[in-house]
Amino acid sequence: MNYGARHKFKEAKEEFEKALKIDPFDTAAKEALKVIEAAISNKIKSKTAIHLFKGIEHDNKDKLDKAITEFNKAIKIDPSYAEDYFTRGTTYDTKGQCDNAISDLSKAIELNPGYAEAYNNRGITYVNKGQYDQAISDFTKAIQINPKDAEVYYNRGLSI
Repeated sequence: MNYGARHKFKEAKEEFEKALKIDPFDTAAKEALKVIEAAISNKIKSKTAIHLFKGIEHDNKDKLDKAITEFNKAIKIDPSYAEDYFTRGTTYDTKGQCDNAISDLSKAIELNPGYAEAYNNRGITYVNKGQYDQAISDFTKAIQINPKDAEVYYNRGLSI
């Protein structure tokens, strides 16, 4: 089990920082570091972070239903934390449950309107549904928020 899921936030933070030194554009490491820093600074409850990391661990092992169960627990503890909905939404997309994914990613954006990665992932889900105009709109918004994310330009290019 990973450091974050075991409440070893200091160790997890160090690992995410190492990953970002190797690849400063690693969006997964950036997102994980945000969660760890929020837990360390008590902006979110540590139990929320633990369930998020357990969910991510299950997701990485393709145990998607178990991942969603953990994300549900995180949302129950802290329904105002955008990352809870983001992670569950991306897992729903992986499962092919596009409507659930769009709903969760929209909730993440509602809670954090500057969440470029949520716009990007919602755009990907719109592509999966064949709704290219909505996808392009979301990719464009993500670029406006973070114009240095090459992945979003790539995704938008595939959608045009």
